[in-house]
Amino acid sequence: RLSCMAAEAARAAVVVVRVSAVDVPAALAEAARLLGQGRDVVVALEGGGCADVGTLGALARLALDGRRAGVRIEVRAPDPALGALAELAGLADVL
Repeated sequence: RLSCMAAEAARAAVVVVRVSAVDVPAALAEAARLLGQGRDVVVALEGGGCADVGTLGALARLALDGRRAGVRIEVRAPDPALGALAELAGLADVL
């Protein structure tokens, strides 16, 4: 379930993409698409089940792509396990 629709994304300065454990790849692909358009993106992680190396890697790639494009990506309400994994991987400051 993605939180933004095309019409909403066209109007908003910052777009929120809500990510649940079920749709991590699709939601992060949508966030990457929006970053590519020069949009600031907030990734809101919902519930548990998002704390794995794949999600962490995708979020780190999004942060790098955002920096390169001069836009901002913010991760909100991360799963405590994802925060611990980011700390272990040395990516806590990135996310």
